Amino acid sequence: MLGQRVMRIARVTRRLAMGFRQVRTYMALPGIALALAGALLLGCTGPTRQGDPISVTNPADTAKVQPRTTPDTDKSATNREPEEADKVVVVKALRELRLLADGKVFRTYEIALGREPKGDKMWEGDGRTPEGLYTLDFKNENSAFYRSIRVSYPNAQDWREARALGVHPGSNIMIHGLKPEFASVGKRHVQQDWTEGCIAVTNDQIDEIWSLVPVGTPIEIRP
Repeated sequence: MLGQRVMRIARVTRRLAMGFRQVRTYMALPGIALALAGALLLGCTGPTRQGDPISVTNPADTAKVQPRTTPDTDKSATNREPEEADKVVVVKALRELRLLADGKVFRTYEIALGREPKGDKMWEGDGRTPEGLYTLDFKNENSAFYRSIRVSYPNAQDWREARALGVHPGSNIMIHGLKPEFASVGKRHVQQDWTEGCIAVTNDQIDEIWSLVPVGTPIEIRP
């Protein structure tokens, strides 16, 4: 009997000891969980060098920050159209009048030419538009063709060629619009070359050219 009691007491003692060990393990678990969570957060923030300041930024404040625009990055400034032309080029074969600034075309207009569009003008009444280098030397706001800008034809070479032929070279070659009674024709006027040697555009177009081309601008008329 005594031996059985001793064995029973020993078994109870072992169970109590095991219970105390489990209690100590459970009590340690919260500390382990906190340490693990801290390690995960440290991994998310990434390494920080010693001495680097750590700042906390409000996302709402970040959203308000906009990049500053400077003249170097403002594309609209570089794409702005010139205020005036420094040269006019007419290409007769293409029926085009071009406004240039710094060697670049920034406006192009369809045109009608003299009723005999091929070839250089030789004498008065031949119906041809002259070819060569000239100057736009006068503006007439009271033209019969709404508005007109005069081409400085004839130049010295034109006079020499005309004298050699015994003829007058002609004059009053203009860039002009349409007569009031034909203004409604608009851009359809270019369907036929109809002038006496002048360069014709619509009235809206001559208004633009008038404002963009100052007196004294050189004009080149190409075949």
